This record gives sequence, structure tokens and C-alpha cells, in this order.
Amino acid sequence: MFARKSRLKTIVCALMLLCAPALYAEDKNDAPSKEQVKSEKIEAGRNFSRNQQADEHQRRKNIINRANDTFSLLGAELALHKGDPGLALATYMAMLDRTRDSEVAERAMDMAVNLGAYEYAEAVYQRWIKLEPTPGPALKRISWMRDMVRGEYGDARNGFDAALEGANEEQRSRIFLLVAQIAAQNPAVAQLMDDTVHKRAKSYPELPEAVIADAILSALNDKAADSVQALQKLAQLDSEILPTTHLTLRLIGQRRPEIINRFFAETNTSKLSPVWQELQIEALIYADKKTKPSGFYKNCWKNSLMQTFTFRRPYYPAAARHRLKKQWTI
Repeated sequence: MFARKSRLKTIVCALMLLCAPALYAEDKNDAPSKEQVKSEKIEAGRNFSRNQQADEHQRRKNIINRANDTFSLLGAELALHKGDPGLALATYMAMLDRTRDSEVAERAMDMAVNLGAYEYAEAVYQRWIKLEPTPGPALKRISWMRDMVRGEYGDARNGFDAALEGANEEQRSRIFLLVAQIAAQNPAVAQLMDDTVHKRAKSYPELPEAVIADAILSALNDKAADSVQALQKLAQLDSEILPTTHLTLRLIGQRRPEIINRFFAETNTSKLSPVWQELQIEALIYADKKTKPSGFYKNCWKNSLMQTFTFRRPYYPAAARHRLKKQWTI
């Protein structure tokens, strides 16, 4: 039986060996050659219709144009950062004509307003009217900015809600900061826009710029409770004290120092960041309240507050600091 099975196994193996070359040859014949692959690629390219080829060409052209536009806008921002606002504005104006993009228009308007180049702001507005005859969200925001810089504050107040409608976080931040900036320079604007800004700021409790505008306008209108509440919210949102927050505190401290003192008196400073605790000491010194019980300074020591005297705030280029101070005119 064993010899019979061995013989059968030998026959099967022999048959398999005989069939293997044929199978290999068939498989080799089925594999496409390099010439066939190349020919198929050419045929596939020829199978594209003229419309498909035109679409592919346009797609690649659009990619190149978007890359060039991005680098041009980046160059404009770098020029502004290096202290060449003329080049930055000229680049944005040229890019507005080229891209017809609402974000480019808004950034150009924002840049012109912050630099006090109101003729450029008007030029942006006139060009965007031609590009967008029917008022959309972008044109409403640009029109609102134009009303603010032209002194048409009544129209700006009436169009405030429309400007915020449909805006993203960055756009809302610009709107609130512009209100705060102009209100700091013009008490009449602070009084006119106070109720509107206070109401709308409640809708964006997590937006630092909205809280800043609320704190400033409330302070300038002697609404100490509202201003203190806004400052307490700001301390939670901005633990490191960014430039806009620092300028806000400086403005309120100069115009309404009693509000800053009330803020620190009504706030649990042990829960604030070391930077805010440092400001409390500065506020006490500024207000000439050196009679504060010595236990306060002992608690500062226990909380490792002495580190704040050597604390370094984030570095901001001199050009940026100069622009911020000029804008807020503090």
C-alpha cells in the first residue's frame, strides 16, 4: 500500500513539473511589456476630450495663481511688519483688483484705517462697490468701517448689528477693536455706541476683543460695575496680557483709575495669573496706596509672586508697539 501511494505521488509531481513551464510561459505572455504600458498611457492621454484637457490646464493654472497670490499677500504683511505701510497698502490694492476677494478687501480696509490712511480706505470702498453692486456681508462690514472713519457715527451705530452678522471671529474682533479705538479718542462715540456695544458683547463672551470694547466704553461712560465685570472676564480669557489687553488696562487706569482699583478689590487675585497679580501691585503703587497691610505682600511672597518682578512679557517688535500706541493714542 505504501509503495502504491509513493508511486502515485511521484506521478503527480512529475505531471506538475511538466505543466509548470507552460503555466510560466502563459503568465509571462499575459504580463504587459514596457512598450505596451507606454502605448496604453499615450492612448489614455489621447482619449481625453478637448474640454477635459482645457479643464485640467485651467486647474493647474489656478493652483499657480493661488500660490502667487498667497506669496504676494505674505510679502505685503512682511512689508507692514518691517515698517513700510505704503508698499503693504499698494500691494493689497493691486491684489484686490486681481483677486476680487472680499477678505482681501476687508484686510486692506482694516490696514488703511489702522494706519490712518483714510484715502486708501475710501478707495477700497469704491472699488468693492464696483465688484459687489448688491450689498453682501462683506460690503456691509466695509461700509460700516467707512462710516466709522468718516465720522458718520449714527449710521455706524445703526449698522453695527448688520456688520457683525455673518462675520467670522477675526472679522468680529476687528469690528469691536475699531469701536474701542475710536471711542478712546472721541467721548461722543463712546457715549453713542455704549448700549449697542454692551448688548452685542454679551453675545460673544469668549471673544476678548468684544470684552475689551465693553470694558472701555463702560469705563468711559462711568459704568464702573459693567467695566469691572468685563475686566474680570478679560482676566479669564487672557492670562498672559496681550498688547491690546495691556493698552486697555493702561487706558482705563489713566482715565478711570478708581475702576482698576475696584477691579482688584472685588476680584480674587489669588486665582489670577502672575502677570495680573503684578499689575495689581503696579496699580497700588500708581494709586499711592502704600498703606496696604503688610500681610498682602507676605501672601504675595507665599504665592511666589516675587517671580513676577522679573517676569518678561512676550516680545513684540518696536514697530508693532509703536503702531498700537499710535492707534490708541494713550
